[in-house]
Amino acid sequence: MTTMPRTRTLALAAFLLLATAVAPAQRAPASEKVVVRIDTAKTIQESLTESPDSRSVAFVTRSGVRQAVVVRGQKEKDYDGIGTGGVVFSADARRYAYLVKDGAKFRVVADGREGAGYDGLGTDPVFSADGKHLAYVARMAAQQFVVLDGKELKRYDGIGMRGPVFSPDGKRLAYVAKAANGVRVVVDGKEGKSFDMINGNTIVFSPDGRKFAYVGVRGSAARVVVDGKEHPFATNPDGAPVFSPDSRHLAYVGAEGGKAFIVFDEKKGAPYANVADGSLRFSDDSRHFAFMANADGLWYAIVDSKRRGGHENIGVSTLKFSPDGKRFAYVAISGAKQFLVIDGKDQRYYDGIPEGNPVFSPDGTRYAYVAKNGPGWVLVQDGKELAPLENYGGESLSFSPDGKHLVCVALTRSGMSVMVDGVLGNAYDVILMRRGGKIRFDSPATFHYLAARDNVISLVEERLR
Repeated sequence: MTTMPRTRTLALAAFLLLATAVAPAQRAPASEKVVVRIDTAKTIQESLTESPDSRSVAFVTRSGVRQAVVVRGQKEKDYDGIGTGGVVFSADARRYAYLVKDGAKFRVVADGREGAGYDGLGTDPVFSADGKHLAYVARMAAQQFVVLDGKELKRYDGIGMRGPVFSPDGKRLAYVAKAANGVRVVVDGKEGKSFDMINGNTIVFSPDGRKFAYVGVRGSAARVVVDGKEHPFATNPDGAPVFSPDSRHLAYVGAEGGKAFIVFDEKKGAPYANVADGSLRFSDDSRHFAFMANADGLWYAIVDSKRRGGHENIGVSTLKFSPDGKRFAYVAISGAKQFLVIDGKDQRYYDGIPEGNPVFSPDGTRYAYVAKNGPGWVLVQDGKELAPLENYGGESLSFSPDGKHLVCVALTRSGMSVMVDGVLGNAYDVILMRRGGKIRFDSPATFHYLAARDNVISLVEERLR
């Protein structure tokens, strides 16, 4: 896929034509509430982290040779150093944690409270999805172990680089552990089968948390292990299995006799010259399944076992179902051109379409995307070009919950602004979109975001009239 410039520059004039089938939204005056004032001389800018609800921030500040975290406007204790990952928030934004160097020891500080001191720490702390549990990897002498909610688990010769993985319901925990008798996945404290290698990135739990799967390598053969049972088909050591949203189905890429195929609920599918790992997709209702495969030198999107297209290439990460599962889209590649294919119909050719596109409205009836068009960009909605763009900030494009409005971020001569259906909002120096921040709708008519002006970060809340 085309590599995108990191700037979020968007032209004001480009959006003045953004009127669609619905009338442009009228906006009430924005409400601004100061979140924190930034001292640029002391703040480590790359540490700035937006909370998952886009209502507060955290960052690291310097005080001489010491460092401290500022979270929700409050400065915490000074330490010899703060972990490079900065502050990690729980998904509900209620909790936070970070790594510190405290003299000769390393600690995790969670919700303002210091944990035990260790000789070293591994990856950043990890919260369970419900925010109730916190886990991280610690080291004492030559041994590593997982610390769960302050309790040290069994010690091993090493813990996998990915660190601990929680099930979606937060009730189960898995990680890769190395001992003299091999490498194993430990789930809920129970050690699995021994392998020569296990890629921690392949550990996945089913959405309901009841099942787990991973890929283990023994000799030259990689196998998928599901709930402790080793599947017979060889697979890619880096190819993670995929559970359906309803947890009833499991799919992964198998390999045999120089051919690749999908293994779906332990049944071998049709053979192809190649199947792209990372392309496997279930619809949200679990009724449909798609992947990308090569046959006779062409790439196809395989949807419910039926071939679609036949292209020079397809963007591996672009296969996407609409939220209602009724529509399907992907980006195809032909020479130097790229084009969206939606519902089996080729759209206009462009110089590039970035990953993350298209976006669907919540009911699946509408879609929008941006595309590289010569020196600039163009915004496309429901197959029609709406406006030229000077440049593009991809993370900002989204529909309102009722699907009636399209929002994005624009850069004007006055600064950055949120625009809704072509209506320009207040100008700020920066709208925070870097680490999980986004424009978040609280209802079809209200939304909020974080913005900075003159080194003051504010929570901006807006209402459509």
